[in-house]
Amino acid sequence: MNKVNKYTRAKVDGKKIFCPSCNTQNLVYHFSWSAITCSSCKKMINKYDWLLDPKKLTLNKYFNEYKSTIMQKIHDAFNPKKDVVWDNEYKPNIKIKSTVKPDGNPTFNETFNHINKELNKLK
Repeated sequence: MNKVNKYTRAKVDGKKIFCPSCNTQNLVYHFSWSAITCSSCKKMINKYDWLLDPKKLTLNKYFNEYKSTIMQKIHDAFNPKKDVVWDNEYKPNIKIKSTVKPDGNPTFNETFNHINKELNKLK
């Protein structure tokens, strides 16, 4: 996470800097200032506290922002509605036939053809 320093310069089309408190992008065209106000959170921030790269959101911040919705989803998963009918019927997957390893060292094409032939039998 790089911060603005005394060597930071803006190009003709401006330089994107990011607020350290709210992580929003601001555009500046020169650095001849000592502090500016963030356009989003309206805080006055010193020049050398501004970031050149946005902060990466951590899982903790994500979890804190959406805690109520996540907790509701967990509650719904472990406490199903009363009118749900559970189907306990066993439904087996596709039967896979075990094959015998051929004698010798088969070529790639022979192995490929053998596998395709076995798959076609299952269909």
